[in-house]
Amino acid sequence: MSRVFVVDTSVFIVGDLPEGDVITIKEVVEEVRDKVSRYNLGRMYSISDVVKKDIDYVEQVSKETGDFGRLSKTDIKLVGLAHRLKREGNKPVMVSDDYSIQNIAKKLDIPYRGVQQKEIDEEVVWGLRCIGCKRQYSSKTYVDCPVCGSDLEERILRRKDIVDD
Repeated sequence: MSRVFVVDTSVFIVGDLPEGDVITIKEVVEEVRDKVSRYNLGRMYSISDVVKKDIDYVEQVSKETGDFGRLSKTDIKLVGLAHRLKREGNKPVMVSDDYSIQNIAKKLDIPYRGVQQKEIDEEVVWGLRCIGCKRQYSSKTYVDCPVCGSDLEERILRRKDIVDD
């Protein structure tokens, strides 16, 4: 099994490409626009496609954790790539400062590391909480509280400490 780093745009912006096999998707490369970041694109990396079933799976998991609305299509495809690589017997490591990407990677048992930010130390599940009656809803389909009619706000509903034993 080979170890491969799946990188997002922040890696090229910062210019901190990990040592080893670096892989990304074309959408990440298209997001890189400034001169310094484009220069960093000249370093060694490869581009890979993502399989639809992996995208669908990441979408499903991100809906369970409440991260779906926080992830762009590019983010979902990038995590889908890491999931595909893992499924194929590789050892992918997600490299991103995006906490929702890290949250999904943790849920999928894919190692991750930050670029400039500290990594998350707890897995979270997002949902809605009524500002009136304080009821919580894991489904984000409501606009107003179905019980009291008050506004709903996005909140962390559950936290699970991530501890390396």
